[in-house]
Amino acid sequence: MVIIMLGTNDLKPFLGRTAQEAANGVRRLVQIIRGHAAGEGQSAPQIIIVAPPELSATDHPEMMKHFGEDVAVSQSKQLATWYRKRAEELGVGFFDAATVAKPDPADGVHLDAANTRAIGGGLVPLVKSMLGL
Repeated sequence: MVIIMLGTNDLKPFLGRTAQEAANGVRRLVQIIRGHAAGEGQSAPQIIIVAPPELSATDHPEMMKHFGEDVAVSQSKQLATWYRKRAEELGVGFFDAATVAKPDPADGVHLDAANTRAIGGGLVPLVKSMLGL
């Protein structure tokens, strides 16, 4: 099984990305995983796409400027919608990490240990279901 949780950094303005473009990048990663397995003569692993938690307000003096402030926050709130669409399109699992976790308020982007554990715990039922356990 492969679990992919990427995309927040794609929202940085110097990359010029949107939530839709980040989801398109995740689609490409799924295609690469499947193509690699086929090239090796193996069946493709099951895949789960995880939408990362939304960016949140922070008092960090530079972090939100680095991410593009309100635009990035707005786009981060759209990641789950776009990632769910890609998961349905590709026939893979989907999990919205924002349902169980949020970024550390120290910078509004990164996860602390408790929120990382929450995502792991939140994924357990889906992983078990997909593995038939």
